[in-house]
Amino acid sequence: MQLDILTATKMLFIVYFANFAGCAMMVGLWIASASFDENHDYLVFSAEKKVRAGWGSIFVKGIFASWLVTLAVWQANAAQILKALLRRKGLG
Repeated sequence: MQLDILTATKMLFIVYFANFAGCAMMVGLWIASASFDENHDYLVFSAEKKVRAGWGSIFVKGIFASWLVTLAVWQANAAQILKALLRRKGLG
């Protein structure tokens, strides 16, 4: 199956906006739960610390995050393959 540039671009935009919507929903739930009302100072401190991080640090954190997502996808595929193999051998 070939993937052309237009389809890949559409998929990237869909995934980006779906991630953004999910993050916005999580923030809304956090605000509605009032879990962090008494920890406001800590949240501001933590946000300021993350914003002041250097470019190299943020770049490396992005690489690690991408690596973790890739590892999760690989494990999900490996689990499906293992399940199929076990079924074929009559063990699952």
